[in-house]
Amino acid sequence: MSWLVPLYACAAPPNERHKPEVLMLCKKYGISPEQYAFSHDDSGKPIDGKGRPKKFKLSKLKEHIHIGEAVQHPHEQGVEIRLDEFTVDFNNPSPAFVADFSVIGGVAPGRQTAMTYNGQAFPARVGNCYFYVSTYGPDTLAGTATIIIYDGTPAEYSVNIGKTVTLPSGARLTAMEATLDAKPFMAAYSGPAVHFEYSSPEGKAEDFLVFQEHQQIQQGPIEVVLKKYEQPFEYSIQTFCKENR
Repeated sequence: MSWLVPLYACAAPPNERHKPEVLMLCKKYGISPEQYAFSHDDSGKPIDGKGRPKKFKLSKLKEHIHIGEAVQHPHEQGVEIRLDEFTVDFNNPSPAFVADFSVIGGVAPGRQTAMTYNGQAFPARVGNCYFYVSTYGPDTLAGTATIIIYDGTPAEYSVNIGKTVTLPSGARLTAMEATLDAKPFMAAYSGPAVHFEYSSPEGKAEDFLVFQEHQQIQQGPIEVVLKKYEQPFEYSIQTFCKENR
């Protein structure tokens, strides 16, 4: 989804954009019609309910947000918008993407809900700005691997992608990258896989892969068992603000 996704009000007059399931979803998630004030014409320019131009500007897209993280309000000092929860509701003709925000600070702290449904965004309003989650997906740079390393005495480690652990022998093991499913990249394998770089105490480096579901495959200079790999999702928050006049 891009910033040109049309933005609509839940309380707009019924039309092709507001079929019954849309109004039911607005009610289900407690989306207040007072929150929303504009949509777009075919060229992507903001208009009001009567098709008249409205002056809005696109604020910078905030990417790589995790659940529980906040972004600064573009216009209100000391006000943050925190992403508390993101869910996908498949119990509809099309999936509904629902984001729950907390407004922290300012004169009107509280909770807001935004939704994207069938290519239409129903954003949350905070002051003169509107927020919604524009994209989401696995954060390939923020996963955590739980591994058992057999370097002398077996020991369990938790290592984040991009981080290094130092072993008792003085060797170093770095988690370079990982995937939740190796099959799209290596048809013979499936499930989580982690790419490691091993540096011996003498400084010799060697790369190898470890598979959670194929533990009999051992390519590296030491034995490593991948017990678990967890990968959080990341989100992009898009903002539109009314221009100050």
